[in-house]
Amino acid sequence: ALQTNTSLKKMNVYNNEQITLEGMKLLLKLVNDISSIKATLQSNHTLIDFGDVSIEGGDCLRNDLSDHITHVLAFNQKVDRLVCGEGKVIALHLQSKALADMCRLQRVEQNNAALYGQINPLCLPEVLALIKRFHGQTELYLSLRSSIMTLLSTVDRERCLQQRLSYHMAMIQEHSASAEELRAEIATIARAKGQVERDQEPSTKKRRLVDE
Repeated sequence: ALQTNTSLKKMNVYNNEQITLEGMKLLLKLVNDISSIKATLQSNHTLIDFGDVSIEGGDCLRNDLSDHITHVLAFNQKVDRLVCGEGKVIALHLQSKALADMCRLQRVEQNNAALYGQINPLCLPEVLALIKRFHGQTELYLSLRSSIMTLLSTVDRERCLQQRLSYHMAMIQEHSASAEELRAEIATIARAKGQVERDQEPSTKKRRLVDE
């Protein structure tokens, strides 16, 4: 229910020592399910405050979870839910270290190759442009290493589709020209037929007069 919540913004669990590590992982997953891009987009983008989920003197993993929960909740403060979801994807899926950290905390097996398998190959150039814009040249290089085969296959497919399109457009033009020739021939036949019928009309009238 909380995943699809669009009204509840605050849920105070301040300094609650009864929250287990698994509970904190569920809180993190609630606001950013890292298992897939689609899951992240469908995560809760409304909750903006859990209170302070850290515990004084807590272990490193608990504090790490707390820091990541706080980081993700900052995205939820954006007014537009769509922008919020896209922001999470750009920041937490398209940056290799952020993705690795989130996957580690949520115990999700994820890697860059699996990530790019979720992206429509035709959208890949735009995604790579976003990576360069938000994460820099080094991250772009890492992304290219993981997506180069998909990118090349997209280029090859685009060329193939362009060739097929050119072929069919040429066939359309050829058939259109043939259709025009057929229409012209049909019109010529129709005119000739009409002329023959008109030429026969006086003879028909003459026979009628003779019969009378």
